Amino acid sequence: DQSTVDQRSVTAAHPQAQGFVQLARVESTVLVAASDNSLEKPQPIPVPVVLSGQLSQPGSIHSFELDAKKGAKLHISVEGSSLGFPWDPHLSVWDNAGKQLMEIDDPRRERDPQLTFNPPADGKYRVVVRDLNRHGGLDFIYRLNIEPASDFSLALSADSFVLPTDKPLEIPVTIERREGFAEPIRVRVAGLPEGVSCEAITSEAKGDSSKSVKLILKTEGDRAMLPDGPIRIEGVAAENQQRRVATFDLAKPLAGEHTAAWLTI
Repeated sequence: DQSTVDQRSVTAAHPQAQGFVQLARVESTVLVAASDNSLEKPQPIPVPVVLSGQLSQPGSIHSFELDAKKGAKLHISVEGSSLGFPWDPHLSVWDNAGKQLMEIDDPRRERDPQLTFNPPADGKYRVVVRDLNRHGGLDFIYRLNIEPASDFSLALSADSFVLPTDKPLEIPVTIERREGFAEPIRVRVAGLPEGVSCEAITSEAKGDSSKSVKLILKTEGDRAMLPDGPIRIEGVAAENQQRRVATFDLAKPLAGEHTAAWLTI
């Protein structure tokens, strides 16, 4: 396999097969749905998690059991039709007593369902995935993502930066905190060449640094031999260790979010 430039996916190939496939790169635990998964026998899972599964038979229902805390919102989404598979995913959340608390099915078939669940009490809950019409088959494949709704993201205003050899370079990083995210975040640069340094900086939960910070890059040693190359800006939450990589937008033909900025020295 070979990592793509933006580090958000992996291009995988096999020497005995033609072509290649693009695989998503995720920070969560990755699991496969158990073959005997059912409403009567839910599969225990951690959070955050990314699950892959297959509703192989008509009427198949997959159920996953997790522990949640009161008020600790979870973002839950399932992908099926958006991955190119011809079915209509249905998503629901149940309490441990068998009462359905939420359900969603997006009637627009080009979009898959997602919801934000706010646990009413500490305890165990079940996330259930099925086809809207209770069909099933070999191509009823899905990817289920469950993660804390309280989250953060980092953003850069440019896709490239120039570090002069005679003075420091400031890289501003914008921080967005969602659903009341209130942890310090340690922000650093990954992928710096030898001879370039940058001290990590902490974005505090409150105050000016909660919304933006500035990283300072400096050259050291033999500056004539310093190579240009890609770098990434990373943030790690102090308590739950959530890790996010700063993104930036590019215009066509490379439109979309990217994570590998170019550093020229």
